[in-house]
Amino acid sequence: MKLSLHRFSFGALLVVAITGCGGGGSPTLANVQELAAGPMRIQGQMNAPTVDGVPGGLSVYAFTGAITKAYWTDANPSLSETEIVASISTQRDGYQIVACEPDGTNERVVANLSIYPEQMQVTSDGVWLYFVESNTLKRVPMSGGTPAIVLSDVRSFGLTPSGARILAYRPGSDTVVVANSDGSSVSIRLNPDQTTYPKIVGCVNESVGYYMDSTTVSYPDFYSLTLTGSVVKHARFGFIDVNLYYTVLNSLRDRIVVLYQVNSSGKTILMEVYLLDGSASMLALNTDLPDWRTTHPFASSPDGTLFAAYQWYESAAKIVVVDRYFNILSTTTERNTLMPFSVAWAPAPKFRTFVGSGNYASGAAALLFSDKAQRTPSVVLADSTNRASMTVQRVSDVNDGTLIYRLECDNLTKLHYTKSNSFSQISVVGSITGLKGAFVSFNVDTGRVSNIVTYTKRPTISRSSGQWAVEGEGIAEVYDGEGAKKPGTHKLLIR
Repeated sequence: MKLSLHRFSFGALLVVAITGCGGGGSPTLANVQELAAGPMRIQGQMNAPTVDGVPGGLSVYAFTGAITKAYWTDANPSLSETEIVASISTQRDGYQIVACEPDGTNERVVANLSIYPEQMQVTSDGVWLYFVESNTLKRVPMSGGTPAIVLSDVRSFGLTPSGARILAYRPGSDTVVVANSDGSSVSIRLNPDQTTYPKIVGCVNESVGYYMDSTTVSYPDFYSLTLTGSVVKHARFGFIDVNLYYTVLNSLRDRIVVLYQVNSSGKTILMEVYLLDGSASMLALNTDLPDWRTTHPFASSPDGTLFAAYQWYESAAKIVVVDRYFNILSTTTERNTLMPFSVAWAPAPKFRTFVGSGNYASGAAALLFSDKAQRTPSVVLADSTNRASMTVQRVSDVNDGTLIYRLECDNLTKLHYTKSNSFSQISVVGSITGLKGAFVSFNVDTGRVSNIVTYTKRPTISRSSGQWAVEGEGIAEVYDGEGAKKPGTHKLLIR
């Protein structure tokens, strides 16, 4: 298969033409400065890269050598590349924050908690998840990890669009403050005599935020507040004799969506408040919302067109996707372990560094990534004691309908792969030493990694009765597409 020129571009010093499917072992090109393949940019001294494709639109790109830097960009990601975040509680695992794709697939654990999170928000770059746990503002990487304390004594908060600053209400001191994203440089903007049980609604830009005052009464007022310079507080709009269910600053940041019940009539209203220069304009989206469509809490999609919402109806807990009128479009998750306290919709990443930071700060010996429907479903990274020894070869047939690769080297020291939209890395190489390589297979339908088999001695691989079989005494460990590890056997089937 000849590489199409629009998918690969090369530095001026690369003069060798690249053709063929699969196969490692091409001579190292000493002066390569940078290679570009689809959304990936790779730097270092590398062998000639390869690209393989199968019917259905799946392609896999493979690079080997002394890779010093690799980064991925996508200027215009789609909603299908985002993640919806919710909290759950189970007897086995306790409280957790989980994330999944908008259609409910590829659920993963972002963090383990001691109690449910009361509010969650993801930074605009999709890197950090902020949440309130027991009146403490914490954050955790969206890729998963251990939460870190950002600011104590916080009941509600809002991030600026850049994620650089935080507007927060501190109930202990009864103040509204502004702080940096790491909790430093706390500045009091409002004192106790200037508020009445406020709740932070959100930030429209880097210098203006909104909060709701008098939240314990049925006459809530909404105010704008400057975040920098002189403190300027303006009353913008309010509601009379209502039971306020939930408010969300729309991600387009020019409107606030309010769900409330009118006490006198009992009707549930969905209102969209447009934030004008110095005033506000209200648009009623639904003036009598039925119970089965009363879904809250809810969170705006990154493009502002949809909402992810918690729904409890007829003894079923769900996370649903609704339009701006709260018509239910789809169900993301349905199970009674969901906690009805907060939902977030994480933006799709636009930039990720795979080599040059994190697990591969010092470099890598191999990088593979899949491409399907203008998306990057999976990335595979590997390193070895001697990077020059690393080879990557496709072992499945040209017309087999799947893509299986053998990564081989003198001593495999690291191997990671991704399967989520956030590109969180799953580690494969654990305590076993003396690994000489691994088989990696990609699901032809999704483009995601479906199996990884590590080995200390190269096993045989063959196709029989429509399936691929790996057989040999050197099989070490087996990982499936969900990241679950299974013990190695002398023979196993992969797909």
